[in-house]
Amino acid sequence: PFNDMSFGLYKVAKFYYWPGWLEPSGQYDCFINPKAWESLSATEKEIIRAGCAYAASMALSEIVHKNAVAYGQLVGQHKVNIKKFNDDTLKAIGETSWKVIEAEAAKDPMSKEVFESIMKFRKEAMAYTTISEHDFMRARNLGFKYG
Repeated sequence: PFNDMSFGLYKVAKFYYWPGWLEPSGQYDCFINPKAWESLSATEKEIIRAGCAYAASMALSEIVHKNAVAYGQLVGQHKVNIKKFNDDTLKAIGETSWKVIEAEAAKDPMSKEVFESIMKFRKEAMAYTTISEHDFMRARNLGFKYG
């Protein structure tokens, strides 16, 4: 919602469909030339690692807040209608995306290696995600009162 507000999309689109593709977060990457990386001392590498971790954490925290504020403005102030993609649409998008990603990953060895690593992690993470993030959010929305 923050980027959509920033771009003024509510002026031309009165419907907001969810879920978004990057939620709950986008990618936070730092690319360094391998030769340059190898020229750094262990201390310099650790400074970069720590700085990247801090920047990613701050960016995620900041965007969660900005998205919440922008969402309220889209709905309350700009009267944007919120619509949820149905499961059939999400499945079709997912299947189409999978075909494109798989085809792109097959084009060169590095892309294939990255793709396989991501898919391995995804497979390992999904079971836990169901009982952690998914059910945490479900429980948080049960409506009990705080304090």
